[in-house]
Amino acid sequence: ETNDTGEVRIETVKSEHLDQVASVLIESFGAKRFLLCFRAHDSAEELKNKYSKYPQEKWDLGAVAVDAAGKVLGFVQMNVKGLPSLDGFHTCEANEMYIEMIAVSGEARGRGAGTKLLNWCEDKACNYPNISHMKLGVLKGNRAIGLYERFGFEIVAVSDPVEVCCGNIFVLVFLGRPYGCCHPDWGGYDMIKRIR
Repeated sequence: ETNDTGEVRIETVKSEHLDQVASVLIESFGAKRFLLCFRAHDSAEELKNKYSKYPQEKWDLGAVAVDAAGKVLGFVQMNVKGLPSLDGFHTCEANEMYIEMIAVSGEARGRGAGTKLLNWCEDKACNYPNISHMKLGVLKGNRAIGLYERFGFEIVAVSDPVEVCCGNIFVLVFLGRPYGCCHPDWGGYDMIKRIR
């Protein structure tokens, strides 16, 4: 499946993309660490090993943004209930299409790759049986929140202070302060976009 959308096109992820996907993830998440020491991304070999175990349905929920030369500029992986999780942090609800990971290389930012990947996600979700909404998690302070909001995602309000505190502690313990020690925002948001 290839969807030509100008200078950047979207393709369903294939094994030949995974080396370049790993490079995009390293660029996007290279400075972020789990438990303040473990990297927040997989190496190319770890990514290939993970994907080798996935059913075709999981592959079909992943896509890359590529330029005219075939260079991978961005990556997205989604999940639904019943499929293996990319990172193990989220369990999908029955009617949910969850964006597990989305990353765009620095050279592609501002060229529409992120928007095209999100459009691809929405098309997939709209054509998938029984999906009522898309959801993603994002760290507070991430500039991509503005893109998600322009695309129609809304921050899920959490009124339970215990849940907010636990979420903030989880992010602090596992990721530290990814946007700097003095950044006023910490923790994360869930964002949702209704499609039906």
